[in-house]
Amino acid sequence: MPIIKHSSRVLAENNDRIGVREIVDKQDGAASLKLTEVIMDPGSEYGLHTHPTEQVVTVLGGSVQMGLDGEVQTLRRGYTFLAPPGVTHALVN
Repeated sequence: MPIIKHSSRVLAENNDRIGVREIVDKQDGAASLKLTEVIMDPGSEYGLHTHPTEQVVTVLGGSVQMGLDGEVQTLRRGYTFLAPPGVTHALVN
């Protein structure tokens, strides 16, 4: 069972307003889970995309617009959202 220090993982710049850090994935022994930290500046957008596994989005600060299959909802600090596998979704901060 690996213990992972988040700061030991590279924070890659997805673009100039979004940072992405892969925390847990298959390399760590996860069979069907991937945990990614995404840091979004105000006004940034993580466009339409899908995942082969379920994805959980938890808002730790601020708020984000979550678009899922054409429906948009606002998630604020303290909210979590579950995106089923293969479902198209997007995030706008």
